[in-house]
Amino acid sequence: IAGAGGIISSVKDLVPWLQTLILMGQHPITNESIIPKAAIEKAAEGVLVMQPSPTDPSMSPIGYGLGQLSFSYQGHYIVEHGGATLGHYTTISRAPFDGVGITILTNALPPGGSPLQELVRWRIYEKALGLKHIDWDS
Repeated sequence: IAGAGGIISSVKDLVPWLQTLILMGQHPITNESIIPKAAIEKAAEGVLVMQPSPTDPSMSPIGYGLGQLSFSYQGHYIVEHGGATLGHYTTISRAPFDGVGITILTNALPPGGSPLQELVRWRIYEKALGLKHIDWDS
């Protein structure tokens, strides 16, 4: 078992994981329950407020649960986790009530990764959920 930054992965690994999270613990092919739904819900439940003031009117305050951030973006509930090692930054993000999941892997230096990663994530959500486009880069 490795500590922070100790998991090196790929899209091939992350897509089934993201599908399992969106399906609330069910295997994406067999529909077998491999993680209890209650565990998925509990892990996403905010237990403390990380950012009480939204950075934009389209955002809500950010809660932090068991390793995951939760907030709303333009009224849609988002749960995500990201991490970095020198040269790599990955985010796994999902809108569980909408059945949408995004994983973005970038070459970037921590902390925070690349601003491009943020822009790409919001644009994908806007397109996938039919949301108003926000011009984040200006």
